[in-house]
Formats: sequence, structure tokens, C-alpha cells
Amino acid sequence: MQPRPQSGPGRLLVPLLCITLFACENSDDVNPWLAAILLLQAPSNGLINNCNQAADQNRSDPGVSFSDYRMRIQSNAENQYVLLESSKGNLESIVAQYPRLQADQKNGNIQSIGHFTKADSQIIRVRSDLTAALTRSRSGSNQTWRYLQPDYAYTIAVAPNDPDYTRQWGHKNTGQTVAGQTGISGIDSKVEEAWSVRTGCIEAVVAVIDTGIDLTHIDLAANLWTNTGEIPGNGIDDDANGYVDDIHGWDFVKNDSDPTDEHGHGTHVAGIIGGVGNNASGVSGVCQSARIMPVRALGETGIGFTSSIVQAIDYAIQNHANVINLSLSGLEGSDGDLLYQAIDRARTNNILVIAAAGNSHKNNDLESVYPASYNLANIIAVAAVDNSGNLASFSNYGSTTVDIAAPGSNIYSTWPYSTSGQISDTYINNPEQWQAAGTPGMWLIETMNDSGRYCVLSDPSGDAAEYGPGWNTTAYTTVPAQSAAAVHYRFDMKLNVHSPTDSMAIVAGTEGQIPDSLFLRFSGDYFGQSGWVTISSAFTNPYVGKHTPFGFQLLSDSANQANGLSVRNLNIKLYSNSDSSFLNASGTSMAAPYVAAAATLLQAHNVANSRGCSMLDIKAKILGHSTSLASLAGLIGSGRMLNVKDALDNLTCP
Repeated sequence: MQPRPQSGPGRLLVPLLCITLFACENSDDVNPWLAAILLLQAPSNGLINNCNQAADQNRSDPGVSFSDYRMRIQSNAENQYVLLESSKGNLESIVAQYPRLQADQKNGNIQSIGHFTKADSQIIRVRSDLTAALTRSRSGSNQTWRYLQPDYAYTIAVAPNDPDYTRQWGHKNTGQTVAGQTGISGIDSKVEEAWSVRTGCIEAVVAVIDTGIDLTHIDLAANLWTNTGEIPGNGIDDDANGYVDDIHGWDFVKNDSDPTDEHGHGTHVAGIIGGVGNNASGVSGVCQSARIMPVRALGETGIGFTSSIVQAIDYAIQNHANVINLSLSGLEGSDGDLLYQAIDRARTNNILVIAAAGNSHKNNDLESVYPASYNLANIIAVAAVDNSGNLASFSNYGSTTVDIAAPGSNIYSTWPYSTSGQISDTYINNPEQWQAAGTPGMWLIETMNDSGRYCVLSDPSGDAAEYGPGWNTTAYTTVPAQSAAAVHYRFDMKLNVHSPTDSMAIVAGTEGQIPDSLFLRFSGDYFGQSGWVTISSAFTNPYVGKHTPFGFQLLSDSANQANGLSVRNLNIKLYSNSDSSFLNASGTSMAAPYVAAAATLLQAHNVANSRGCSMLDIKAKILGHSTSLASLAGLIGSGRMLNVKDALDNLTCP
């Protein structure tokens, strides 16, 4: 493959959820969870109704789609952060040189997050408005900082007796219909055929760096990696690896030993890799037995940052993972940055890294997506195919930057929640359930010109007009989440606001008050191929267990206005915790773990049979012994789809 293109400096990074990251493909034939459109208003609550109410009430529910927003998404923290690599002593000695930083250290605005790149240096996370003086110190003989970058955001054979195995077309495609789409027999990853050679992967360790994993799920608990050097619950770092009681991995979001999934994405990814096979329950992973290392680096919204992802990779290296799955992506990065360096450290430790290509149906050769686009030999960048053998409608591609494709559309796998309720069309369209607040204190309900079946929530200027200067206005409803463990929301939006000063935010808040706690903030001009982009994410504690205000906020400064925000097809689902649930999901986040599982299976076979293969040898076997598809020619570097059996059969090394 050719060197991968680099994006320019100074751009904010965006998560996938694929990681992400969730947001979804923009095709009208991939519908939201529910057929709901937005609101019908009442003038008394600040909503003006001009909608013909000809909404489509019959859209189907295909499951979940995970993908990157391909937008500039800002942190949900009040302040942005940067990472500085120090070559001058520990955090305390550095802060002593800068009196301005001493108060910020006390209130937590500056913190050390570890020794990553070199033994004599550390990475320090600093509030971005404190860095001007620090960056000036990089010149001269008394240089303090080696490296400075933003804390970027990255938005994830014999058939077994598992009852839902027939839904897993990516393992074996018999032409079955999944989520309304009939497949073509034989378009699969040849997993069942590979099981005639090997079903288990316990000789290898695969790290899932994601939103965490449901540690008690019936199809995952038995296949979790266990740190045998640690004594559970004694409060001591028995193995001296720097992490106390890290029995099943670590949470780098909350910095504790419980990497439990509060989103769902990581659990779904883990089930594809290593759902317990032949246990008469649910699904089977590609690895029927496995050692899956849960490393949580993405929060409950599906977003994570360079600081947590780099720590997660180093944890996987330190604890001897063989394969790392990164079902996440962002638009910001360049060869040599801190995440690149972490993955390069994995390379020097003979670790293969599998990265999702992204879900915006864009060409990564023209605009890089990270970490998939880093020019590192130990990365496999993965696109998604559907059950007919076509590049999935959402999948990114690239003849020089994407290596292989794998099943990624309507993939059935483990899930940590069961549906406990759903906001119905009647509720969504009830004008009394919505309010507007702020300046101006009014929003509009309109019929969109591009499709009369949609009623649309628009900012106070309406869909066709520009918003005004100095706006701080919110439209919100109240979600009855008093019995929910998680709330998932999904909607289509058009957004055109002046970047970076103006923005739209998804907000929630305290019961009975106007929501002002920020989940996601978007700034810029975002229109999908159909004029819309689909946003999907979730929230958990502290915004569940009560009636939760939830809505949309538009902010502007005094200059440079644009058309603003329109929202349609809002769907809200309430979930309760479950250790036995499963779900269809789509995204390159689902394709990447197929390849990660294949690499883990090959490494297990390599170890068990003393084949002497390096991880780069295994990468070559996966790419070179795969299924050629005419539909992928010119789109994917190999032009091929994963074939686990063929790669396994050819696992011989010089």
C-alpha cells in the first residue's frame, strides 16, 4: 500500500463511534429505531406550529448503526484540553516553574496522565487556555515541552448450538434475511469453515479498547481476560503494573478497575470477537473461547480522547495483548502524533492493531480518518460489506488507505441492555411535551420542502432563514427515564452554523429545569448526501432514574450567521440493564472486530502449533488469503473480503 495522506494541522478531531461514536449512515433505506418525527407545538410553550402533520408513521426498526459524525465535535467539558509531553521532571517540579498553574493543579485542571513515550518524560493534560505561556517555553536551551497537541476526540466447521447463530450471516451466509435484507449465499467470512480447524483463541489475548464490556453478560463473562497476577478486591497492586485490582482490565474514563460498558458499543464489538460458543445461548463469536481484555477509553456518549486511548493502548501493551481492536475514529491526526506513537509502540511489541475505516461513505485516500489512516505497518484498516457482498452504504473506502472489508451491516451480537420503553409517536408529536427557552424563546415546527411527510423542528429562524446574533436558545422535552438504566436517542439533523464561534448542542439537565449539561456540541456546515446526517448516542447516570429534560441548544455570537439547525425523526428508547440481550448493529465498528477475531484465531493457532509467525506475517495472511469481490475493486486496497478459513489454512511462515 502507498503512504497514507495526512490531514493538515489545526483541525478539531471528531469521533466515530464507530467508535463512536454513534451516528449512522445517511441513506433513507436505513431507518432510525422508530418511525417518529418531531413535534407538534403549542404556542404557549414557545413552539410555533406550521406543519401539515403528514408524517411517515410506519418506518421500521432495523437495530442500531454505529458510525462517526465526520464533524467537528467538541468536548462535553466546559474547557478544552491539550496534551504536553514534558522532558523536565515530574508534574510538581514543572508546576513550580509556572505559578499560574499552581491553582489549576489544585482544582484538577492540570494533571499527569502517565509516562508514555520515553522513560524520562510524561504526558500532562492541561486546560487549553493555560497553554500560551507554556508553548513559548519550547524555545531556547531550557526547553520544557517536547510535544504539544490537542486532546483529540475520537468518536467502535460445525455450527454451534447457540440459538441465534443463524442470524450471524457474517459467519455463514445461507441467503437468510436479516433486518429485511436478503443475503447472497456464500458472502461471508468463512468462519464456520474455519471452525473445522480451530474454534478457540485462548492462546492469544485480544484487547477491546472501547466503551467497556458488560462483564456479566452470559455470552461474554466466561471469555474475559483475567489478570492472574492480581488478587481480587484486596486493594493492592499485586503485580506492580500500576493498576490496583485490575482483574478484568481497566477503565481509563473513570480511572478505576471496573471497565463496565455504559453505552453498548464495546459489548457488541466483544461479542463479535468472542461471544461464548456452544453454550446453548445467544450467539457465538468468531473465537468460541477467548481471552478478551476490556479496556474502557470511550465514555457513555461513545466519545473518547487521545489521553484515554493512548493510556489504554499502553495498558494493552504492558499486559501482553496480541491484538488490539479500535472500533473508533476521528478526523484529526498526523503521523508522529501521540496516538501514532502509542500504536507504533504496539508494533515494536509485535501487536496487530485493527482499526475501523469510518462510516461516512467517504474516500479515506482524500481525507484521512484516524487511527485507520496512520502509515504504520501493524494497522489493518477495515471497511464494511453487506450480506450481498457490496460495500455497505455507510462504509468509508480507499484504494491506498483501507486494507480489507468484513461483514459490518446488520450484525447480531451481545448487548448490555433490554428495551424497557420507547417514546411513542403520540408522545413525540404532543405539543404540550415540548418547551422553548432562552433568547429567542421560540422554535418552529415546519413541513420540509424536500419531503412533505416530515414535520421538522427548526431553530427560531426557520429552515430557510438565517439565525440571529447573540442567540442562546433551547428547545427541550422531558424524558420519563425514572426506571431506565440508559437512554438512547437518535435523530436526523441539518446544521449550518458559523465555526467555531456558533454551535448546536445536545443537552440534558436536572428535573424541572432548563437543560444545560452538554453531551455533544457541533460547529460547522453538515449535510449528508440526502441533506441530512443521522446522530445517535446515549446517556446514563446521572441523567437516568428521574424525569430528564433533554433537547437542543443553539448558540451564536454577534457576527457571521448561517441557516442554523433543523431536526427530524427523533427517536428515544429507554433501556434497563440485562446480561442476556442481543442486538443488530451496523458500522465499520462491527467489521473491524471480525478481522481482530481472525487475527486472534490465527495467533492462537500460531502459538499452539509453533508456526513462528510474527503479527506482520499474520496480517499478510489475512490480506493475501481472502475472497476477491468485484464490488470492492478500486475501493479497497486488496479488493477483498475477509476469509478466515483461507487465512488459517495458509498460516505457514519461513
